[in-house]
Amino acid sequence: MNKFKKIAVINILNLPKFAEETLRGYSDSEIIFPTVDSKSEEETIKIIGDAGAVLGSWNSTITPRVLEVCSDIKYIGICGTSLTKIDVEAVQKKGITLKNVVDYGDEATAEFIFSQLLNLFRGFGKYQWDDQQSELNGKKIGIVGLGAVGQQVARLALGFNMNVFYFSRTRNS
Repeated sequence: MNKFKKIAVINILNLPKFAEETLRGYSDSEIIFPTVDSKSEEETIKIIGDAGAVLGSWNSTITPRVLEVCSDIKYIGICGTSLTKIDVEAVQKKGITLKNVVDYGDEATAEFIFSQLLNLFRGFGKYQWDDQQSELNGKKIGIVGLGAVGQQVARLALGFNMNVFYFSRTRNS
């Protein structure tokens, strides 16, 4: 099995013991697990140091400067779906492998959104949008971002015969 010289874990607190033990099998040296989230670029650089692999969460920030100073990084794994705080272009330019969790919870998130819409339109919960109950059929829905979750929301909206509008940095049919 190929091992990394060192693995740095940033912004992932309270990993289960079995996960920590599994990760140790991929590192030649001890892995330091954080006790607090990294709040600054300097803290992130200090934690990563000369690590070959970095494991982070949805709120981990990797900047071009982090990549420049921590030049031994070969792999970045984000334990979540979002890469919004990762400078993907800088990572690609350095030839670093970048992975994240794909399609995790997309259906459940879209279902939750629609459960809330139904509650608000029908008055099933604590709140109701209008004095009169209403149905979703024929209503307009606006979706910001047509990633995996946005696409799931659009599919459900179309199933309810809603008029779907969206904004996305790229055009999709």
